[in-house]
Amino acid sequence: SERTLQAKPSAPPQDVKCRSTSSTSLLVSWGPPPLESQNGDLTGFRVRYQVVGPSEGAGDNMEPMEEPMVLPNEERVLLQRLEKWTQYSITVSASTAVGMGPESEPLVCRTDEDVPGASPRRVEVEVLNSTALKVMWRSVIPGKQNGQIRGYQVHYVRVENGESRGLPLIKDVMLADAQEMVIGGLKPDTTYSITVAAYTTKGDGTRSKPKVVVTKGAVPGPPYLSVVQNSKSSATVHWDPPDLTNGMDLQGYRLQFGRKDVSPLATLEFAPQERQYSVGNIHRGATYLFKISAKSRGGFGEEAVAELTIPENSPGGYPQMNEGSNITCCSVQLSWSPPVLAERNGVITEYTLAYKEAGAGGSPLELRLPPNLSSFVLNSLKPNSAYDVKIRAHTSIGPGPYSPPIQYRTVAIDPADVPKNFTV
Repeated sequence: SERTLQAKPSAPPQDVKCRSTSSTSLLVSWGPPPLESQNGDLTGFRVRYQVVGPSEGAGDNMEPMEEPMVLPNEERVLLQRLEKWTQYSITVSASTAVGMGPESEPLVCRTDEDVPGASPRRVEVEVLNSTALKVMWRSVIPGKQNGQIRGYQVHYVRVENGESRGLPLIKDVMLADAQEMVIGGLKPDTTYSITVAAYTTKGDGTRSKPKVVVTKGAVPGPPYLSVVQNSKSSATVHWDPPDLTNGMDLQGYRLQFGRKDVSPLATLEFAPQERQYSVGNIHRGATYLFKISAKSRGGFGEEAVAELTIPENSPGGYPQMNEGSNITCCSVQLSWSPPVLAERNGVITEYTLAYKEAGAGGSPLELRLPPNLSSFVLNSLKPNSAYDVKIRAHTSIGPGPYSPPIQYRTVAIDPADVPKNFTV
């Protein structure tokens, strides 16, 4: 029988498969086109591949790469020197002596993960105190991650005279998007070198450049503090030194004190041998706050805090009346300020406003007003008349003294009817 003329294959190779054999290689295998579509003797296979999506070190719209022709009796090829953790689109076509047949449907295949190819970026270390550091970083640049970042390792080691001392310690944070970590349990006033690496399932990658920092010197714990009221208007603050760790030098104390409702507190510093301080001019009915801390080479330590509440009394002073305003024939608007803080002797609970016509006998009229008022209009007064007005404040203990009376005069009725500057 005569042989028919050969032609290009009319179908692609079948059963194209791909698997990753490493982070830089893919094994591609296939079967020949169906016999009836081969259209002659197969002379070989062509494998083409290209990166899917943007990649490091290559522009978009890249030409597909080609492997050298594969012999017709071989049905597999190892693609090598590929990019790590990268998707490739792969096609296979068969040829006869006449030419190349159609390409197989593109098969997308990813190279394996590897350890990250770069270190985390912008590593910074903040010294928190004498025993703790905060390490911060940004992720590895996307093209160098070489896989899915699973977490980060922070390596830290003590340094003396530029040499590492002891084995590096490693703290692991198993969060892909972690960007900071606090390391505790360090020694005071000690130099540490810190590096950070990211890791994938294949292991940890390049470490960042070492950051060298020194923890703060140890600071004292809180002193022992007590506050005693000596008299109506004075108190004594007494303290004892804190429990010091070995070799810690005590350099002095800082005392902050004052009324709890007034800021800022007064601040005083004392020598290491001083143990007490007397506070004068304290106000009745107030709560005072006392804070003391001890100082060492590493700075001020933890504060001890005490409060002293002085019992209330009735006010020692009176509210301050202001000039009257909006005076009419029959009313006066009054305003006042509360007694000065030192004379309030507690929380003001109400005011009593007392008034009567000047020169008239009998007791004044008394009005009880709530503590949040600072002005009030006296109504139903007589025209063209003088009134004596005074005010006092109360605490829960009772009323304080009245203010000295102030005289206010109402306006005469309808001044338009009264001739002005009239001369004969």
